[in-house]
Amino acid sequence: MLFKNENGKAQFWNWSDKKDKDYVLEAARERNGRRSGSTDENEIVNLIMSTLEEYPEGIHAKDMDKLAESLGYSVSVEQKIRRALKDAKRIKHFKAGMNGGWMIKKS
Repeated sequence: MLFKNENGKAQFWNWSDKKDKDYVLEAARERNGRRSGSTDENEIVNLIMSTLEEYPEGIHAKDMDKLAESLGYSVSVEQKIRRALKDAKRIKHFKAGMNGGWMIKKS
């Protein structure tokens, strides 16, 4: 279900097959534009941190990899930067349930 904000109140707007994550990833793609093989570390840090702002409860690490790749960033470089952010205690990695995979969120 999609809602719109009408004078501070949620009002039904429409139906969609997309998940919340799809809208956030789409907005991140628009915000960052499609890159072509860029490895600018500051851009990747900004991508990671701004995306995590949209997901205070955390996002699957694989979804972050897919987003970076769809924007033209190297997944291996994105993962390296993510490890550096973890070591700097700016983000946390945690396991989501028994088979949920790894999640990341802001510290």
